[in-house]
Amino acid sequence: MTLILLERKDGASNARQAKPLWLVWVGENLPQLEEIGQLYLRRFAIAHWYRLAKQTLFWTQPQLSTTEQCD
Repeated sequence: MTLILLERKDGASNARQAKPLWLVWVGENLPQLEEIGQLYLRRFAIAHWYRLAKQTLFWTQPQLSTTEQCD
């Protein structure tokens, strides 16, 4: 497991301060540092798709078939 800290060095040009981003890589081969940001964006998109699917398909709500189960 490798702990990675991403910091934005050109944050002085923005009005708001960019917070550091802590990431964890679990695996034998660490990717190139230039690829880490792109890999994070891909993971971020997949996680949001799962969240949308769970809400749309009602995976977060219990599926009760009898009134006794509701009590």
